[in-house]
Amino acid sequence: MKIILSDNIMLEKINTKNNEHSEIIKKLDNDSLIKKYIIGTFDNFKQLLSYYDLYNDELFNNVYAVRYNNNIVGVVELDGKENDLYLNYAILSKYRNKHIGSKLLNKVTKYLLTVTKKITLSIKDDNAASKKIAIKNGYRSSDKKILGYTNYEINRLSN
Repeated sequence: MKIILSDNIMLEKINTKNNEHSEIIKKLDNDSLIKKYIIGTFDNFKQLLSYYDLYNDELFNNVYAVRYNNNIVGVVELDGKENDLYLNYAILSKYRNKHIGSKLLNKVTKYLLTVTKKITLSIKDDNAASKKIAIKNGYRSSDKKILGYTNYEINRLSN
């Protein structure tokens, strides 16, 4: 499954049998910030992917490779359902500090708000860069804090 967000940003469902995706999985496993902020309770990225293999949902409960200007630069994880979706994203170290994360969050948020009512980002309290990107893209901090993470939420406006 592919989701085109703009001329230069596309999401594609991760397929472990795809050689390019397998290489990205290895890079994700070796990136200390991704391990710290995204993988969480799993030992590695493959375990995270195995968790989502339990679901058959086409859009939600999946992990997507982020393609930016034809290069895979990171991942997006969509966990939840139409009424309450949790979004995680990560940019590989080689592509950080180039505003790709902000562009990605902007485009993916606009797309997802057409199909879901609420999106939540759980951001580790020491991740200042992600907090800044979330706020820049319209997310607001909620009072909900769990194990060193604060939720940032955005809701679809009623018609």
